[in-house]
Amino acid sequence: MRTFITAILDTMEQYNTLAGYAISTNEYKNFYSDMAHLEKNCLQVGLSDRFRNISNRVKFLDISKIFSNRAVEGFLKAAEKVEYREKGLDDVARSYIGKTKIEGVSGSNAESLSSSEQLEYCLEDTHLCYELVQKNDFELLQIMSEISQEVGLSFFDCCNGSPTKWWVAKLTSIGYQRPGLDVQRWIEENTTIKDGEEKGVKYLGGYVADPKVGCHLGAVSYDVASMYPTMIDRHNISTEAVNCDCCSNDPKAKVPDEVISEINEYLTGEDSKAKKKEPRPLLDMS
Repeated sequence: MRTFITAILDTMEQYNTLAGYAISTNEYKNFYSDMAHLEKNCLQVGLSDRFRNISNRVKFLDISKIFSNRAVEGFLKAAEKVEYREKGLDDVARSYIGKTKIEGVSGSNAESLSSSEQLEYCLEDTHLCYELVQKNDFELLQIMSEISQEVGLSFFDCCNGSPTKWWVAKLTSIGYQRPGLDVQRWIEENTTIKDGEEKGVKYLGGYVADPKVGCHLGAVSYDVASMYPTMIDRHNISTEAVNCDCCSNDPKAKVPDEVISEINEYLTGEDSKAKKKEPRPLLDMS
């Protein structure tokens, strides 16, 4: 066992980058990743220090994280009509390159196969992983490289990260202005915590006027799709427009006083179901 693990580490030590499907994910579909398995085996044979040194030096490209990225999914669906419901290697490979894993074999039963069959199974997975990233002259990796340069993340952090991580890096790189102290205080005081985890800010839904009692003929119900984003864009009333330095003295960028007053009257009224009956801190900034 130790000889076999040593041979694996000897091979890994020759490279600066290792790529694989769920190679470094802590847990994927209830199965430990390749690196998690290897770490466990290294511990059993006394090679933990060597494993740790190699894993700290090597960069990992987790292909499963690329294809699980919602931005990548959206791009493949729009540009190439590629869709996959599950995120496993077999499902992604079938949809993206028209190939599949060895039928009837998976990580849960591969260990029961002969050595030659296990080798064939592992090599087939390796080929599928390479073909996934190699398609169209490494198209996805080229896109990831461009995104990483744009948002200011390393290539590997970009590939292994989420769109949220991309936005955080981009906003940080351009010095995006954080909310004021009173806004931040309001966020902290109104954040809902359940089972020790933050679940987000508790807020009221849209204001619904009480209907007039009576018989109404020809009543019509309608909705405006994407109304809030459209209004924010058209009237420039989003929080960053109200608080940023370039708009701080521009009356057109501010929420009108009468609108703020109406909002706060609703929030602080006797019938308000707000967690804290206090005016929005945005009132002081506008």
